[in-house]
Amino acid sequence: MLLVILASGSLIDQSFAAITEVKKTSSDIAALDQFSQSISISGDFMVVGVPEDDDNGPNSGAVYVFKRNAGGLNSWDQVTKITPMDGSASDFFGTSVSISGDIVVVGASGDDDSGLDSGSAYIFDRNEPVADNWGEIKKLTASDAAANDQFGHSASISGNTIVIGAFGNDDSGDESGSAYIFDRNEPVADNWGEVEILTADDGAESDNFGISVSVSGDSAIVGAFADDTFTGSAYVFDRNEPVADNWGQVEKLTASDAAINDEFGISVSISGDFAAVGAHLNDDDGTNSGSAYIFDRNEPVADNWGEIKKLTASDADNFDQFGFATSIFDDTLAVGAFGDDGFIGSAYIFDRNEPVADNWGEVTKHIASDASALDDFGRSISTTSSTLAVGAPENDNFGFAYIFFETVVPCEASLDGNQMVGPVVTDATGAALLTLKLSSNLLEWNPISFTDLTSEVTTIFIHGPAPPGANAVVQLDAGDLSDVAPFGTTGEIMGSTVIDNTQKSNLLNELWYIVVRNEAFPAGEIRGQIICDVERQVGGTLIPIDTTALLLSSVQTSMIWWLPAVVIVTGAGIGLVLLRRK
Repeated sequence: MLLVILASGSLIDQSFAAITEVKKTSSDIAALDQFSQSISISGDFMVVGVPEDDDNGPNSGAVYVFKRNAGGLNSWDQVTKITPMDGSASDFFGTSVSISGDIVVVGASGDDDSGLDSGSAYIFDRNEPVADNWGEIKKLTASDAAANDQFGHSASISGNTIVIGAFGNDDSGDESGSAYIFDRNEPVADNWGEVEILTADDGAESDNFGISVSVSGDSAIVGAFADDTFTGSAYVFDRNEPVADNWGQVEKLTASDAAINDEFGISVSISGDFAAVGAHLNDDDGTNSGSAYIFDRNEPVADNWGEIKKLTASDADNFDQFGFATSIFDDTLAVGAFGDDGFIGSAYIFDRNEPVADNWGEVTKHIASDASALDDFGRSISTTSSTLAVGAPENDNFGFAYIFFETVVPCEASLDGNQMVGPVVTDATGAALLTLKLSSNLLEWNPISFTDLTSEVTTIFIHGPAPPGANAVVQLDAGDLSDVAPFGTTGEIMGSTVIDNTQKSNLLNELWYIVVRNEAFPAGEIRGQIICDVERQVGGTLIPIDTTALLLSSVQTSMIWWLPAVVIVTGAGIGLVLLRRK
């Protein structure tokens, strides 16, 4: 079932922003698989780890790849299941996953190639050996692999660089931990060879350095949550420190209010000049309520990686474990709190510029539309600037993944002379395909096309508000007609702009239209009313309901401020458009 809630009154009330939720699991899910124990998203692909899948023996593990729009708009359908060529029982393949572009890396911390639980990782390429096949291209193991290293417990990829954590490695003492850097072109193109072993410059027994890892460009961060009696720490490494391609340590990060048993470093994430570190057992707002910390590369001076903000949940409580999972992408940070409200779990979004520049304020709390106790929603998390993926590995004893993203409404128009006020007799026709992102108000036309005009096009305007048969003022200029290909009586144009809330309301209520003008018809030769298909965004039908009863009975009483509403229901899956009052 797919659920979409829309504001009542006008089709979309201007005081709301729309987020769509889609719930997914695997095509062959089985009890106790713990689907979504790990999760990663990049572009139009989501990768989900299921380390307790049994295809190659008990707990051999598997990974599933989902693609946005694979089975229709906003569908996020499964496109393949991945298992390693040498998978075996207790490998726990899928303990960690990370995707960057067309490459996926998967950790198998229980693999025994170099001794019990020595661990391994695997690389898969979307186009190996043919397009969209997601074939295995390399198995990675540590150059100094040993039993109980658990290489692959954590993994991260950025472009041509992979970092793998092995928190059980003994280089600096029993379970001091290490991490490994692999480069795609080491020593030759597409070889994915090991280039560096990372350890902390003050590494010690039981630090568990490598429990979490993240890489972005030339910077990597590694968590050591057990450092200093589980106070915890994290370490930043730079590819060119102190010389090119050396991957030297540049900073050790600790919390400004560090305390024993906070487990700072249980999660780490880095993007550009910012890093996030979780401390899920911090007690600021109750026992194990949790916190997360933001560090800036240039705070207070260049390359210093200073702490700039400590984050806690706006509704923090005992045992939330906020910070167990973190994911940062550009100016967006997602934090998981899988212990929230009796281990129902939740996820929080912070924005760098909320409500003012460089503040890293909380903007949204997400919970599952079908939330229930012990789901562990938020145990894994991954975000881009516009899409959030959250794992709930204990949901219904199987595990599910939830994707939250800005709702995109498709719109279209058919243009002809008959729709002009004062119909025009002409053979000219046109068509337009548009999309509207409900949260950001981004309107895109891809394209507006026209055929067989009487004379060369001069302007293409979008007008409103007016119904068919009436005229209104110009709202938008479709763009520079020098971009029309070919320029003249037949062509098309693409473009985009951000519209305001009043314009959005008029557009969605079918009060906007497109006019194509030329010298022969300066007022317009062809016109077409824009029709936005809110139902087609999810393929459902509108059903009025008592939203108070819905939210109180099946979601959370804290969500009753999403009112009133209309629900769209289909039989394809579960989803929800939440209209958050700004």
